[in-house]
Amino acid sequence: PTFYKIIKKGAVEDYSAMPYLATMLNCMLWCTYGLPMVHPHSLLVITINGIGLVVETIYLTLYLIYATTQQR
Repeated sequence: PTFYKIIKKGAVEDYSAMPYLATMLNCMLWCTYGLPMVHPHSLLVITINGIGLVVETIYLTLYLIYATTQQR
C-alpha cells in the first residue's frame, strides 16, 4: 500500500525512509550470516532476507525518485 500511495500521488509526503533503511540493513546482515562460508546449510535465511532486501531496495529507490531535495 505504501508503494502504491507514493506512486499514485507522485510524492512521498510525510513518509520516512528510516524504517526501510533499518530493515534493509537488517536483511543485509542476515544475508551475510547466511552465507555458506559463515553458516553452512542456511539457504532459507538467505532466501527470505534476499527477498526482503529486494523489496526494501525498490522502496528506497521509489523514495529517492519521488522525494524532494530537502526530504532526501
